[in-house]
Amino acid sequence: MQRIFLLVLILVTFLFFGENQKTLANQTAADIPASSFAALPDFKNPKLSPSGASVGYITTEKGRSLLMVQSLGGGSAYAIPPQSESEILNFYWANEDTILLELIMTRHRRGFSEKTTETRIFAYNLKTQRTIWLGHPKGFRRSSSVERTSQHEVILNLLTDQPNHILISLDLQLDGSAGVYNVSLSTGKRRVVKTGNDGIQNWVADQQGTVRLGTGFKSGGGYRAIFQDENGNWTNLKNIDWYKKYRIVGFTADPNIVFVEGVSQYGTDGLYKLHLISGEIVETLFVHKTLDFDHAITDRETGLVIGVMYNDDLERAVYFDEAYKGLQARLDNAYPGASNIILERSSKARKFLIKTSSPQNPGSYYLFDQNTGKFGALANNMEAISPSLMATSKMVRVLVRDGTTIPAVLTLPQKTDPTKNIPFVVLVHGGPAGQDIASWNYQAQFYASRGYGVLQPNFRGSTGYGQYFRTAGIRQWGGLMQDDVTDATNWLINENIADGSRICIAGSSYGGYAAMMGAILEPNLYQCAISVNGVPDLPRLNKRDLSTRGGSDWHKIRGHEGKKDKEVSPYHRAKEITIPILLIAAKDDARIPYQHTKDMHKRLKKLGKNSKYVQLKTGTHYMVTAEARLKVLRETEKFLAKHIGG
Repeated sequence: MQRIFLLVLILVTFLFFGENQKTLANQTAADIPASSFAALPDFKNPKLSPSGASVGYITTEKGRSLLMVQSLGGGSAYAIPPQSESEILNFYWANEDTILLELIMTRHRRGFSEKTTETRIFAYNLKTQRTIWLGHPKGFRRSSSVERTSQHEVILNLLTDQPNHILISLDLQLDGSAGVYNVSLSTGKRRVVKTGNDGIQNWVADQQGTVRLGTGFKSGGGYRAIFQDENGNWTNLKNIDWYKKYRIVGFTADPNIVFVEGVSQYGTDGLYKLHLISGEIVETLFVHKTLDFDHAITDRETGLVIGVMYNDDLERAVYFDEAYKGLQARLDNAYPGASNIILERSSKARKFLIKTSSPQNPGSYYLFDQNTGKFGALANNMEAISPSLMATSKMVRVLVRDGTTIPAVLTLPQKTDPTKNIPFVVLVHGGPAGQDIASWNYQAQFYASRGYGVLQPNFRGSTGYGQYFRTAGIRQWGGLMQDDVTDATNWLINENIADGSRICIAGSSYGGYAAMMGAILEPNLYQCAISVNGVPDLPRLNKRDLSTRGGSDWHKIRGHEGKKDKEVSPYHRAKEITIPILLIAAKDDARIPYQHTKDMHKRLKKLGKNSKYVQLKTGTHYMVTAEARLKVLRETEKFLAKHIGG
């Protein structure tokens, strides 16, 4: 059924040079089937059990995610039975015998006009093989209120001092007022810790398990943020001066000091410690002159922030904890061209889990044993991908029309002839608040394997490069953000990298919108366009979102300043499209209903345009299934070959 991942002790010298499969001397990237690029990871998100005796990891079985548990002492891996109509989003070791499953699914609820994305939390006991749904409705809580299934079930705290209990957040009345519950992992029984509060959907607990922070949106709009001080008094944070500058990202062991994120003197996001009573910064933990702090690294055993992640060309980690810091320096000095991340540790077993990756390597996992000083190879993220056959990717700087330089990822096929310009795919990321770095990307590598160069521009509005860069994209749909993509495409031509007569613009979500707008605004620059789960009808999406909590706030940053939504909506400007366009949409997409894309195709066909529509059965907005990814790769491969292929 599943391959057994054996531990092989190796010296650190060989960490990055082992191939994950035997490669024939004459094999090329073009020989790798699309299914290998589209496949879900074979070994993903490994986590050590508290004792360090076992490792859990997510793998793939028949195109679906599956959770496995492997004893590090040897023997066969054990599969935890999957739940129906759901995929594994994450998992956690609650204790040595209990694993928490965080599942994601798409549902069409009675009373809801459209599909919703939902999460569920289950506890699985490895000894009894019993599964308990921790958010299961209990019926009548009181005469006037019936519990229903919460749309989102969220783990707040693993309660390390109560190994058989956790804190979870549930909105059992579906009124946008989530409550907090202490739940028994062995029985599923729960008691109320914090009742729901109008407009609060997200709660955060401190190191002692006390609920201290709540955020969310009230019905009809309006952001809320409340905070409980050490005396149990709740305060509206919107009235507090320091909250206008900083956002809480975690709690220290001292209830009066919190970890916060805020803008540094360089305009980038940094990580700090802040004293709640004085409102003053007491320690600067991380600040970079040009790059944002991305997220905090939390130690599983202590719950404390021990480091930060940020992105330059690859994912980078900076640790404050001395044990992590020493090992990180050892890895980075040995392999400066790789991304080396220490995932977690078991202090009881004195073991660390490590992931190494590069633009050519989707990831390799190792176990470092402090007792022996040696590294043990666990597995590769994708066994069918041979790093030696992958294309090169690097970050480049592109000068755009207003004098700004934007970062972009340039991927070139192996053995590219520098004297010949090649066909290109300009691949625009979603969000639009997202970021592309030079890490292994299954789409970029697939297109490169078929002979196409790929450029992934980080246009204004992208995250990771400071406050000005990020906020410059507000209300610039079809404006500045699109101009940056256009200028990046022209840069390829002016630098004699791309064949200007063979360029296709493509993207998913916001990237799909940018692809359609590129076809409208630059008909002489692109020869074709590809949209996957894109935004074709901006007024329709905005109208839909206004009926949801927080929708009015999203509307404030979407669209184009000074223009009506119809003026920057592909559906309403469809008659201007003159190049071939491929439209792909997943039927279970709960973010952008597939009907939006289908209607765009119908309009284009009515106008006599060259449009092809492909509907995916599953995959959601985020292409979470191998089947959906493969369909996208195969359809785009045929489309590209027809319109810009050599």
